[in-house]
Amino acid sequence: MIAGVGARLYQLQVVDSDRYRMLADENRIDLRLFAPPRGRILDRFGRPLASNRQDYRLLLVAEQANDVSTTLTALGTLVPVTEEEHDRVLREIARSRKFVPITIRDNLNWDDVARIEVNNLDLPGVSVDEGSTRLYPYGEMLAHVLGYVAAVSETDAVDDPLLRLPDFRIGKAGVEKVQERVLRGVGGSAQVEVNAVGRPIRELSRKASNPGDDLRLAIDLDLQKSPMIVSAMKAARLFALTCSLATFSRWSPAPATTPTPFRAELH
Repeated sequence: MIAGVGARLYQLQVVDSDRYRMLADENRIDLRLFAPPRGRILDRFGRPLASNRQDYRLLLVAEQANDVSTTLTALGTLVPVTEEEHDRVLREIARSRKFVPITIRDNLNWDDVARIEVNNLDLPGVSVDEGSTRLYPYGEMLAHVLGYVAAVSETDAVDDPLLRLPDFRIGKAGVEKVQERVLRGVGGSAQVEVNAVGRPIRELSRKASNPGDDLRLAIDLDLQKSPMIVSAMKAARLFALTCSLATFSRWSPAPATTPTPFRAELH
């Protein structure tokens, strides 16, 4: 009997040690992803047509807030918090773990950030996180070519874990959509030690993200600007074809749309 117990202990501690160590690590180590910077879209001479602008997001950790509704009300005296945002935050908190940060709003300006930081002691659970937003400096002039980015929807094929990140945006039209894989990049990750309920304790390791590749189009920005006055006067499509390259160097529809509102509002 003693020999049998000894043999069993040997199997558990030596033969199967790697297997049980792996199972134990899965219980205590959580792999967390973070989004890479999206690649820029450039014209044929390297001038940016779509780029990223640093912005700030307002986050709330329900576990750290004494009373979420009271905190949101106090926050509303510093930055605008609509009733819709208030209700959305409460819904997200109800279906999330209490220690998971919830985004209250994004695209904060520096004045908003300053007011929040000055009053931080009176806003338990509230923090400001740095992020980026997609910027289209030429607005409607190139909206038909570039398209726009927006939040991942239920109809999108979620074949990349990055697409499950809160507030992650993908191309929904135009070049942004067609070249999504090129522009997206590869997400970074961090191994985080967690306790029995999944609360982070410490970061064990981190792997940096790989930014999306810049994409250079055949469009000439100067040439693109030239037909805008004409095309604004009538609904028409004008384009110039560089025969030697067999690529479009100018394309201008009318009427046009502005991509940035889509990026900010569509979900």
